[in-house]
Amino acid sequence: MPWTACRSIDYNAIIAITIWVDCSVASITIRNLDDETKARLRLRAARQQRSMEEEARQILRTALTSPRQAKTNIAKSIQQRFRRLGGLTLDLPPRESIRTPPRIGK
Repeated sequence: MPWTACRSIDYNAIIAITIWVDCSVASITIRNLDDETKARLRLRAARQQRSMEEEARQILRTALTSPRQAKTNIAKSIQQRFRRLGGLTLDLPPRESIRTPPRIGK
């Protein structure tokens, strides 16, 4: 891989991506990663017997290739969650006629 033919793009100094012109492989540097996240990535990689770098690639690959769920209406989501519990019927009290509003100043 020729190290001289490269182009570097910096997005707000958070993620720096280096694209090598002679190949289709990209490199990514993630800055400002907190210690807890790094430790969790290290443990997850160890459980899978992978390097941290390979585990990060796998996480990105999975997140970006899985189909996105269609957005659903919040009311429908609640209804689906509680459907198995059965419906609920409420006895509504009879409505009374609207009272006459008070007259101010008389």
